[in-house]
Amino acid sequence: MKAAAVVGLPNTFKLANINGFSMDSSDFDPVTDADDAIQSNLVFVERAPGGGFRFVLDNSTYALDENAWVFNRPSVLYAADTAAFSIRLNTETFIGKRNSDLSAESVKNLLVSVLDGLRTSGIIVPDVASGGKGYKDLAVTIEGSVIKPSVTLVLVEGTEFVLNDITVQRASA
Repeated sequence: MKAAAVVGLPNTFKLANINGFSMDSSDFDPVTDADDAIQSNLVFVERAPGGGFRFVLDNSTYALDENAWVFNRPSVLYAADTAAFSIRLNTETFIGKRNSDLSAESVKNLLVSVLDGLRTSGIIVPDVASGGKGYKDLAVTIEGSVIKPSVTLVLVEGTEFVLNDITVQRASA
């Protein structure tokens, strides 16, 4: 399902290429048990309004710690992997050079360009805490033959829920 998918786009409400499925409905009803299933990190399908079957939520089964918001959302994990790969690939251009011929500042300047590209492509997103850059705390140290970049990223997330807040009142004259 993720092959050729847009980074950060969840499979939520995407149609599954199946003709049908069966289960013991006495154990699980997608209509009445959906909230419990989502809280339990289950992946399940439901009948789509226009026909066929769709994924209710793009979920993984990870719920171990406070990082579950990344590891429990395959689309966010895909964005994290894409960003990490891009940072690593570009930083590797310094491999094979003498550490006396480069500086932490030159590596940092390259990474600013890489991170700007990740923001332009929508993999990281600007927010207030990052000053609109989509990243913060970018630091580079060079220790002997090792370059150590460090950065905090604001990853793209797909919209998976609509939670209405509706107040009802009587008409007044």
